[in-house]
Amino acid sequence: MTQTRGSALRPLARVLTDERAEPVLLFVEGAAGQGKSHLLQELADLPGRKGTVRVRWQCGADTGPSDEGTPTLWLVDDVHRADEDALRRLRRVLEGLGPGSAAAVSYRPEELPVPGLPLGGPPMTYPSRLTVLRHRLTPPGTRNASVGPPRRCWAGSARPGRCADCTNSPVECPGWSSTSWPY
Repeated sequence: MTQTRGSALRPLARVLTDERAEPVLLFVEGAAGQGKSHLLQELADLPGRKGTVRVRWQCGADTGPSDEGTPTLWLVDDVHRADEDALRRLRRVLEGLGPGSAAAVSYRPEELPVPGLPLGGPPMTYPSRLTVLRHRLTPPGTRNASVGPPRRCWAGSARPGRCADCTNSPVECPGWSSTSWPY
């Protein structure tokens, strides 16, 4: 599912404030210059509970940190540049995410060594406790793809047809999604 930026932040914000929350993995995909690193910085700046460690990992630029063993927000940038060793380490980190932890992994889909598999092949089997989400960034001025008819704005409006943060129509609202209204 493709989500707007605000909806991409919500699941990770929830995990950062509740040490019992099940872990979340957010894949952020987009072409060069689309704002992936900026979104990871927004995630790094989210408020959280005391003791949550935020770990930045720039693939291709450093070897990456080891697992911290505490509730952690992993911010992994440019996974399309990761070598096989880094991908193996990242897979272990993601498999071991525990309650109160989250990870955001950004990549350029057109530069993945194995198309459609940000963590390389073979496809990863995710633990059942892990919520896996994907956020696709699109060029400015284009609409994110959605499934089905638009129904409600992710910005939180209880009234169909109006965004809580703006007065745009549903078609013009950047937060409009087909999957956010429960009917």
